[in-house]
Amino acid sequence: MILRTISQLKKYNFSNELKLYLMNYERIDLHRVYVFPYNILVLAKTDDGANESYVRCQETGTRFKLEPGKFCFVPAGLSVEYCLRPGLSFYTFHVGLEVNPGIDLFSTCGDIETGDGEPWLTAVDGVYGERDEFLALCRLRKTLLDFFIAHWPKAGFRSGPIPAEFRELMQDIKTRCDATTTVESLAERMNMTPEAFSRKFRHLVDMTPKAFIMKCLSEKIIVQLCDSDKTLRQIAEELHFSSEFYCSRFFKKAAGISPAAYKKMVRANATP
Repeated sequence: MILRTISQLKKYNFSNELKLYLMNYERIDLHRVYVFPYNILVLAKTDDGANESYVRCQETGTRFKLEPGKFCFVPAGLSVEYCLRPGLSFYTFHVGLEVNPGIDLFSTCGDIETGDGEPWLTAVDGVYGERDEFLALCRLRKTLLDFFIAHWPKAGFRSGPIPAEFRELMQDIKTRCDATTTVESLAERMNMTPEAFSRKFRHLVDMTPKAFIMKCLSEKIIVQLCDSDKTLRQIAEELHFSSEFYCSRFFKKAAGISPAAYKKMVRANATP
């Protein structure tokens, strides 16, 4: 067994976290490119056949038709063209599994994956039919973890070991970052020059510290849009943006969608 000591468990106390940002049963008419900081799992349920729905990875050009009984899995950070027509009904889950603070297990995967979705559709149908709210949540988390384990990245997570002081820094950025967080301030905290810090951070995390800050900040905005009734102005003030306009511009650049459009998408739930 690879897990032999308590120190190995403590290593992942700040991560090893399944985060569900959104779950919907949907029929929507949508055609645009998005980049989300978490994974997207689509389980296609029914289709009237009137129009084709598909997803296409911008980086690789890979294109997959969405068909009933199939799943489509989009790893975190991919730029993807979504063409979803109202004849298609599907479950969608916006979900993350962190292997390091702020770093998703699937973030190094470079393409979309599709396959047989029937086992997962059956499991999710059962979750939606569960009357005990907490048991339904536990069953859903189990289903999503089972899916992740069944589709574990073939090469594993390619990042090497991250020293404890950098893991603590990443956790701090994840929980406390705002629009005033800078690479310079983080470098000063680590007693390094900004240049040396950026090189070290990128070597360890496979991401620049600026990109990591942007990712964590966009996730904070997403959580507020999903889980609160705060206005964008309130969110901007809380995260120390100079204005609502700059908060909106930042989010649209990061996710490819405006905060207002994202909030509308999140709140547009349907029932299977």
